[in-house]
Amino acid sequence: MSYIAIVITSVLLISSCGSSEESKKNQHRSTADSIEKTENMSDAKADTIPTPEPPGPGLPPGQAEVKGEILEIIEERENDKKLIRLQIQEILEYGRSTSQIAANDTLTVPFRKEEYNLKTGQQITIILQQNIMSAESKPISAWSLVKVKN
Repeated sequence: MSYIAIVITSVLLISSCGSSEESKKNQHRSTADSIEKTENMSDAKADTIPTPEPPGPGLPPGQAEVKGEILEIIEERENDKKLIRLQIQEILEYGRSTSQIAANDTLTVPFRKEEYNLKTGQQITIILQQNIMSAESKPISAWSLVKVKN
């Protein structure tokens, strides 16, 4: 009986050693294959996702270029800023996702730039920025002055 047990044990040991050797060889082959595949991937295109075209010339989102007449300039002494009441005569251009402005509409626009020598009755072309308002913030003007073009 012990002779049969020794034969079975030795057969199991030999078979397990053989499969371990084969397992190591297979593992080595699979590692070599994956390295080779990685090296071959460098020949492939770097990026297969198409990139969108850059936006063309124009205004950034939320801006509008308008022509208008200054109806009134209001100075706020406590905040050291001024407000322009502007009658819109013509809308020249909109940036993407900008709210529409109606011709003949009157906007009140704050500004702080002292470099602009603006006067009541003056015809101007300006770029306005649409302000984002939240429910928690104080009411402010819906538009602010970005640049006076003339």
